[in-house]
Order: sequence, then structure tokens, then C-alpha cells
Amino acid sequence: MIYNNYIVDLIIPIFNGQEFLDDLISNIAWVFENEFKNLINVILVDDGSTDNTSLILKKFDNFNYKNLKIISQNNQGEGAARNTGIKNSNSPFILFLDCDDQLLNSGLKKFIKGYEKYKYIDIFIGSYYVQSLNNKISRCRNPDLVLINNSIAENFFNRKIYFGIGNTIISRKIIYSNQIIFKNYETGCDNNFFRNYALYAEKLVSISDYFFIYKKNSNSVTHISSTKHWDVIKSIDDTRNSITKIKKYNKKIKKRLNKALNYFLIQDILGLAIRGIVNKNAALRSISLQYIEELPLDIDFKDFISRVRPFRRLLLLIFNFSPKIFLFVINYKEKRK
Repeated sequence: MIYNNYIVDLIIPIFNGQEFLDDLISNIAWVFENEFKNLINVILVDDGSTDNTSLILKKFDNFNYKNLKIISQNNQGEGAARNTGIKNSNSPFILFLDCDDQLLNSGLKKFIKGYEKYKYIDIFIGSYYVQSLNNKISRCRNPDLVLINNSIAENFFNRKIYFGIGNTIISRKIIYSNQIIFKNYETGCDNNFFRNYALYAEKLVSISDYFFIYKKNSNSVTHISSTKHWDVIKSIDDTRNSITKIKKYNKKIKKRLNKALNYFLIQDILGLAIRGIVNKNAALRSISLQYIEELPLDIDFKDFISRVRPFRRLLLLIFNFSPKIFLFVINYKEKRK
């Protein structure tokens, strides 16, 4: 494979990640040492780490890999660090990764080797594994398919396909031409970015190959019980606002997209409510109750109920139409514990 420029920029933000860096560099060593070193550019963004991250990165910098770029900035948050990576990228495609996750190179290799076939698509996604805190592994599998235009956002909003950090190669051109950035949400930032990106994508290729292992950790914001989870809801409102501004969609399609987006919203309202009950967090419960008063939300029943995780979809459907009964059962079980 001989191309004039790099094909993919691998952007990895790091904040106080000293314990993960040796594994990270070992994990992506193949990028520097074989035929892909002229095709994949690695951008590490140190987001104002206060541990030994900066010192360790200086050692990596001494290797003088021409396709390794290390950037340091004052602490601004993970989303801002990804934006810095985007600003310093030059390749036609971008793949994001978290420093504590494990990249499985088969998916990225498949994209690179099939580049002539894939270079005119906007999204290339694969499947991934989830490693829980007790090291159990579960699968999040995407099907082999091709989607075009508004069906991309509809399927993503309805959670029939899964993409985000680690398993999604996207076009830098679409990011720049539509000024898509990671916004300053403490939770919901990644989903917001990829939802807004999906609205502009015109062709998606999904493969069932596994791209990476997402490793849950106790410091993840998704495990913190606080009113910061309200950001998840606000990020969905932001996507709704983006839908109204896109001229290529007519009113009928925008209505379908808003119905599909309600799957995200119902799921996150339920998540807020359950966290409030389980963690005895009055603030979270209060926030969730504000949104529960608006249920049921308008959905497309056929799209909502599908073969993808049918049990979860059934629970969300029940919650949408009978939220207080649903929460009464959960609250009762928690009190018994």
C-alpha cells in the first residue's frame, strides 16, 4: 500500500493516565513498526495532567516516530482535548480512542486495506467488547450493512447501530465543513458529538469485526451520582436544535428524526431516575421527575420495537407509557434491600 499522505489520525486524549500509558503504547506499537507507519498518524493530547503522564510522554517522544504527535495543554476536559486533536489533524479520516481502552487492530486494518473502496464514505464502524469492573466481557455487535442519508441518524438514534469513541472512523471534512465539535458537557459529550455528526453523514458502512475493548473504570463519569447527569438531557436538546437547522431534511424527515431521538431521551430519563433511587440522590430524582411528567414521548412504535436488545426495548416502552408504576416497582425493590 503506497499513498501520498496519512489516511487516519488516531486521536487519544490523556488526563492523569500514567498507569495506562505503557499498555497504550504497547497496544498501538504496530502503528509505528510496520507497513502502517506511513498511513496512520497518532495524536496524543495531554490535558493538563498532574501525575507523571507528561514525563512518560516525553520518553515516548524520544523515539522520534514521525507519525507520533504529542500535544500538551492546560486542563480543559476530555471534549476540549479531542477538539485539540481535531485541530491538529491533517488526515482525511479520524478515529478517537480513550487511553485506558484497548484497540483491536483488525477493524482499522480492514479500513486501511480497503481504503480505495471506503474513502468516499462518511462513517465506518465496527463492533466492540465491553469489559466491566469485575473483568467480565460482553459484546456490542454491529451488523454488516450499508446505510445512507437520514437512515444513518435514525438507526443511531434508535440504537439499532452503535458508534462512538473507539469503533468509529469518520470524515474530517464533514467535521470542518459543518463546524462539529465536542461541546462542554460533563456527561453526554461523546454521544452529542456523534449524534450531530450523523445528521450530516450521507453514507455509512458497518462491519461486524471488533474494533476495541471498552474498559469501564470506577472513575468514569457514567458511574458518578451527581446532577452532572443532567448534561445528558441537555445534550439531547442540543441535537434537536441541530435537526431544525439542517436544510437538506424536509419536515417529514425531521419529524422522524425527532421521534427516533426520543429513544435516547427515554433511556436517559430512566437512567437518571434509577440512579436517583439506587444512590438515594434527591437531586437526580427531582430532575428525572421533571421529565417523567412529559411522558409518554412520541415514538414510531415499529422502529422502537425491533430485534435489537428486545428486553431493554420492552422495558423502555413500558416506562414510556407507565413511568410512575415502573419506578414504584424499582423503588420498592430498593427499599427491601
